Amino acid sequence: MGCNCKRTRRKARENKSYHILNAASDALKNVLGIGENPFVSDEILQQRLQNCLECEKLVRITKQCRLCGCFVAAKTKMRSASCPLGKWGADESH
Repeated sequence: MGCNCKRTRRKARENKSYHILNAASDALKNVLGIGENPFVSDEILQQRLQNCLECEKLVRITKQCRLCGCFVAAKTKMRSASCPLGKWGADESH
């Protein structure tokens, strides 16, 4: 019984790639102006940021998420974005 480290690393890369593609999709939706205002209110932004800053998956030096690779200061502003851990979701209110 041993750990197949290559398989574990491959699965981690595939999972991270999935989250990066989702983040890119969210960014593209915002750039193209799909929907009305692409940004959340200051109140929602502060709640999201607080969740990210307290998260164990945050790379403190760069303020990046280890799961999706996003810079939380940018991602938390986007209305269509969501946390890969489900700590906060897309803002559907207008």
